[in-house]
Amino acid sequence: LEAAAKAFTKARLGPEEDPWVLARLVETLDALGRSKAADRQLREALALYPSSEALWLVAGKLAERRGQLDKAHRRAGGV
Repeated sequence: LEAAAKAFTKARLGPEEDPWVLARLVETLDALGRSKAADRQLREALALYPSSEALWLVAGKLAERRGQLDKAHRRAGGV
């Protein structure tokens, strides 16, 4: 997983950021136990791509994994 995190981080250095790559980076960081880094990346990514399905799906996965579904529901505006 560490190699995956490095690869996704390196992919961010390209000419364009891709919400899918950012979502995979967030998911990988969380799987590595780096939840603060994952949360920071997710906030930054959602600020850039607020309508990205990939980012909202990974946000939901993290919330479910962490037992924070109510918090995620409120964050999504009660959708």
